Amino acid sequence: MTRRGRSAGAAGAAGALLVLVALSLAPRTAAAQLISPGKLARPHAALDGLEHCTQCHELGKPGVDDARCLQCHEPLARRIAAKQGLHATYTGQHCADCHKDHFGTDFALVRLDSATFDHAKTGYRLRLAHDTVACRSCHRPENITDPDVRAYATKNGVLATTDLGLTTECASCHHTDDPHGTQFGRRGCDDCHGEASWKKTPGFDHAKTRYPLTGAHATVPCDKCHTAERPGERRSPVRYAGLPFDRCSDCHNDPHHGVMRGTCASCHNPAGWHRLQQTRFEASFDHSRTKFPLEGAHARAKCADCHRPRAAGDTLIDLRFAAATAPDDYPPPAAANCLSCHVDAHHGEFAHAAGGATCDNCHGQDAWQPTTYDIARHNRETYKLTGAHLTVPCEDCHVRPAPGAMPSLHIAEHECADCHRNGSAQTKNPHGDQFAQRGCLDCHVTDTFKIASFDHSKTRYPLDGAHRHVPCASCHKAETTAHGPMVRYRPLPIDCRSCHGAAG
Repeated sequence: MTRRGRSAGAAGAAGALLVLVALSLAPRTAAAQLISPGKLARPHAALDGLEHCTQCHELGKPGVDDARCLQCHEPLARRIAAKQGLHATYTGQHCADCHKDHFGTDFALVRLDSATFDHAKTGYRLRLAHDTVACRSCHRPENITDPDVRAYATKNGVLATTDLGLTTECASCHHTDDPHGTQFGRRGCDDCHGEASWKKTPGFDHAKTRYPLTGAHATVPCDKCHTAERPGERRSPVRYAGLPFDRCSDCHNDPHHGVMRGTCASCHNPAGWHRLQQTRFEASFDHSRTKFPLEGAHARAKCADCHRPRAAGDTLIDLRFAAATAPDDYPPPAAANCLSCHVDAHHGEFAHAAGGATCDNCHGQDAWQPTTYDIARHNRETYKLTGAHLTVPCEDCHVRPAPGAMPSLHIAEHECADCHRNGSAQTKNPHGDQFAQRGCLDCHVTDTFKIASFDHSKTRYPLDGAHRHVPCASCHKAETTAHGPMVRYRPLPIDCRSCHGAAG
């Protein structure tokens, strides 16, 4: 097939000459077949008619002239001349050996069995994932990069069907798959990617980058660090090159909100974020920058005394940790108050105390005892101690409910009889009901429980004469009652016979 540059008259004359020669040299049937061998295929339909025969055939020679085919199929001619591509491998063969024509408009000029076709002959061997894709997945108009092929195929209306014009560069087909933009400059796709899977990168070794992965970093999915620069955009390239990594905070949020000195590596280990480098950590950690500065005995405690699960059987410590940190090497206690770590030894007795149920209301951090609760506070906040009460040991009033138990510090009743019993479990009043309407302080004082100056003249029996010198116990004797042992003060008979008997 030649360019159609000749004039119609010349073509017509050549055609008429061909007809005359055919009629004179061939039988009638052969002549008829030569004159009308059949319609050309649709791509060659413009060459139908006797006037176009010599554009493909040479007079006096059978078959099709290959040189004339290549005069039209210029891109193929250039590739064959350069010994490139599939057609350059067909030496000693003619175009018409594979591409038959004159079999009708719908006849396929190219009959290629894709199942048996050896793609290696094109100069590009299909391997792995490339060997399983459909032909037209690659041979598409948008992948044709050769400008001459694009121009020829567009002019002849075969841009959608031609198999020419592709290169072996990955980007010629994967130009829409490239998520990197210009990050890797002139480096080739196959420096990292393989043909088995586009998403896998068998050629990439992170150890050869500026940031080799160690510890737990080696198991982190790539997209945890290499994220899209503009999330939500369909073609937003993922950033691989140029990521900052000088500081941990370039990737990690600071859970300490800037209160820690130094770098994360001062305490943390890349093998595990929660695995602290114990020796370095404990030696350099500044607890004063936390919400709980260490003072007194707390400053002398070992880290593990607080940053550890509570030991079984420990009745003094009851640690409560910040949410979701208990499995950590150094779980932070929820140090809202003393009771976040310490067991309430008073069993809630001070739940409603002034200032709240906090240990430092009475205890200091230097030592648990002695307490800061003194007599002045006792007199001001609870029961005013005077006289002999000032010398009484605390546990005489604040008794232990059981041996070894914490004394009960809350005393609900403050009347004298609540403490000064006569030794009987059945009564609190050493006088029984003798003075039911009178208070202890009517007779007694806190300096001494003994009565210093009782005014007998105000009773039913004023003392006179020798009676004034008689000891009290001579008349007021001990007796046993339903309430237990008790000194009888009232009622007593006041007639002489009751004490002195009948006159002898």
